[in-house]
Amino acid sequence: MRAANQAILDVRDAKASRWPTIELEISGTYMSDPLIGPISVSAEELGTVLAPLPPPTSGLTIFDGMESSMYDFSVNITQPLFTWEDQCIG
Repeated sequence: MRAANQAILDVRDAKASRWPTIELEISGTYMSDPLIGPISVSAEELGTVLAPLPPPTSGLTIFDGMESSMYDFSVNITQPLFTWEDQCIG
């Protein structure tokens, strides 16, 4: 009896695996102290790099820094592949 039930479940599992599956993952994280702060270059440092040009009056901000919240989204689609022989047997 147990073997028959297992065989029925195996057949149902095999039939269900014919179709594509879609997995959706969403995660969010809040950081009270982000890892990367602002990246900027002061006017004095820019003046030494741009020596032939007139000195700049203000610094340059390259990156404003990380936000406190970070989100990650992903979608995975799995499509089983069959050969003609597999279709004829099933």
